[in-house]
Amino acid sequence: MTKYLAHLPRLFLGLVFTAFGIAGLFHLMPQQPVPEGIAGTYVTALGGTYLLTLVKLTEVAAGLLFLSNRFTAFAAILIAPVVVNIFAAHAFVLPGGLAMPIVLVAALAFVAWQRREAYRPLFVAKAAVVSAPTSGRQLALNT
Repeated sequence: MTKYLAHLPRLFLGLVFTAFGIAGLFHLMPQQPVPEGIAGTYVTALGGTYLLTLVKLTEVAAGLLFLSNRFTAFAAILIAPVVVNIFAAHAFVLPGGLAMPIVLVAALAFVAWQRREAYRPLFVAKAAVVSAPTSGRQLALNT
């Protein structure tokens, strides 16, 4: 049973980001009122740019990777800045509604922890450089 429960955070992230990414791309959800103050300025400024489309495409891509259970460590890295921004926006700019961002952070942390071995090479201070095999010919450098 616990073997199946370990997949729930990954599936949750996959469903949430696929569904909300598609809904954002195709405007399937009702338009929310623009918040007051700096949050409203931020939302209005981003509304006419490419950035929200890029974020929604990233959400869909990461969500589909989570659902397919392929390249899950990469999907976690891909979606981490989006989750941090969701959490920060709800914690500092948009008061209230912090429960869902906390669940997203916890689910992402759980998925990343499950795949922590995949991230180990990222935290090596000075990694060895692997050179490409040569075909026996040397390239002449113009000096």
